[in-house]
Amino acid sequence: MNKILFRTLMIAFAVIFVVSAFFIMKHYAEESRNENDFNELINLKEEILLKAASELNGAGDENTPAEDPRLIAYRELYSRNNDFAGWIKIEGTRIDFPVMQTADDPEYYLKRNFEKQYSDYTEEITMPIKLCNPLV
Repeated sequence: MNKILFRTLMIAFAVIFVVSAFFIMKHYAEESRNENDFNELINLKEEILLKAASELNGAGDENTPAEDPRLIAYRELYSRNNDFAGWIKIEGTRIDFPVMQTADDPEYYLKRNFEKQYSDYTEEITMPIKLCNPLV
């Protein structure tokens, strides 16, 4: 009787261990994938900024004020996701995130990435509509 109980418990613990290991591996795989997606977004922003800056340096005349390359980059990011409201970056820190905003659901991006896909590991900043009003 003790052998049967011992075997049953060992099988139960083995199953629990395997299932736990699976979820831990899944967690780290998702975290890694989301980090890669976010780094791709930052790289895309930087590429667009460099491209816009080089185009502006090579074109235009002295009488026309040059457009800020950030506006060109943000326009491109906005065309990919119309919930894009801006970008926040603080030098000397790890803060370098897109700011996302929806009119209907201020918590929409708490669990979604820039591509509007579900994610537990978002790094976007969501702003409630009332904070965006410059008169407040």
